[in-house]
Amino acid sequence: MTEDTIIVESLNNSFLQIDTEPNIARELSSFFSFMTPNYRFMPAYKDGRWDGKTRLYKILGSNLPAGLYDILLKFASDRDYEVIDRRTRSYIEKPAEGEIEAFLSDLKPQSDGNPISHYDYQIEAVKQSIMSERATIISATSSGKSLIIYSIIRWYQNYIKGKILVIVPTVNLVSQMHSDFDDYSRNDGFWDAEEHIHKIYQGQKKDSDKKVYVSTWQSLQRMPNKYFEQFDVILCDEVHGAEAKSIIGIMEKSVNASIRIGFTGTLKDMKLHKLSIVGLFGDIKKVTTARDLMDRGMITPLDIKFCVLKYNQDTCKEINRKVVEKVSPTGKKIYRKNYPHEMDYITQCMARHVYICNLVSVLPGNVLVLFNKVQKHGKPLYELLKKRLDKKRKIHYISGETKVDNREKIRGSIEKEKDSVLVASYGTLSTGVNIKSLQFVIFASPYKSEIKVLQSIGRILRKNKGKKKAMLFDIVDDFRYKKYVNYSFKHFNRRYDIYKKEKFPISISEYRIS
Repeated sequence: MTEDTIIVESLNNSFLQIDTEPNIARELSSFFSFMTPNYRFMPAYKDGRWDGKTRLYKILGSNLPAGLYDILLKFASDRDYEVIDRRTRSYIEKPAEGEIEAFLSDLKPQSDGNPISHYDYQIEAVKQSIMSERATIISATSSGKSLIIYSIIRWYQNYIKGKILVIVPTVNLVSQMHSDFDDYSRNDGFWDAEEHIHKIYQGQKKDSDKKVYVSTWQSLQRMPNKYFEQFDVILCDEVHGAEAKSIIGIMEKSVNASIRIGFTGTLKDMKLHKLSIVGLFGDIKKVTTARDLMDRGMITPLDIKFCVLKYNQDTCKEINRKVVEKVSPTGKKIYRKNYPHEMDYITQCMARHVYICNLVSVLPGNVLVLFNKVQKHGKPLYELLKKRLDKKRKIHYISGETKVDNREKIRGSIEKEKDSVLVASYGTLSTGVNIKSLQFVIFASPYKSEIKVLQSIGRILRKNKGKKKAMLFDIVDDFRYKKYVNYSFKHFNRRYDIYKKEKFPISISEYRIS
């Protein structure tokens, strides 16, 4: 081996083994090192035991996440280093030109008893996944990712020796994914969802003779390494959450899974976030956006209305007031953290609750009200809505405490209703859940996460008979006082930028809260 050579071998399907000179290894470590988000607040950094960096290339062990091979090639090319590729090749032969399209045509999926065809971007997503074997597919919320996943499963069941694992973030999506697969294959004489799909969540058995497992990552996080050796294919929905240590652990344990494909509507605009996901799954391949789908009439047009709640000056002054909570032994004053104080006020403000109830009462259709805190906000708001709304109007409630079967029953019920209200936590309803009949969504709690905001909007974008437009009411709490700008108003500015970037129509109205 020469001084300018990097030899790359497959340690397994999770990691590459890198053999190179020490000086190049140090360069690699620096190149693949990034400051960890919020590192300043972490005890190890505060104690001086850690420099705050996440290193994707480990000098000790000389390994690199396998999905970063193309980025390694770019690193080497920019420095005139030679790369000798000795990676293990896939045992699955690449399909011939037109073979994937013909396969998808023969699938003949259906939805609600009606034949459907794959859209061009869905075909492209399936092709990219199968040809690459490792990919991070970005396809907008409401673009039909479950049909893409179903199609990939059907393809690989013809070629692989082991099993397929589909990872989803919530128990809702385990049931929904199974339900979608059952719907797509209802008239298929060769494939039955009940026969092929094993669902894993909340105490369900972890093993089965079935070839496809659909599971939350939480259900599998404590399983031993041996368990994951049975999987040849891993498909991860809502992969933007794959930074969680448990998902990383699952992917690293799945040493036989040569096929790894992640799906999401959006990724955080941070290099570490993107490279971490690419390392686990593969290169990012964007197939469509929400704006593209709206322009083509494939999802419901959306209007966004910011409802800015203006509070009296005494309230604003109190929210922003600096309050000494305690004094340290050295005499240093430690002030109250205003963010939790502000959130407590928002979740307990009766006038605010009444405003939301009045808003819901005038919306003619199915309404989703999203909240963050269950005990402090969700339940009180739900009880108030039951008291103030027309008794004939059905009001549903879902939080993490709601049993999976009951969540699915509520979802099915709302699909058949025309004037119901669903009060739900962001954690259970913001991601992936499919309720086509929803027309309105109210953000009752402030958020600034781009991923969570766009995922939540996706709940109302799916097309449905008679649904011509969807509308988001984004509640903003304006506690600005003199030079102070409160947290929820700062979050409003962040969400405004997100909506503008997505080219959604925006309007702003102000309302006085006494």
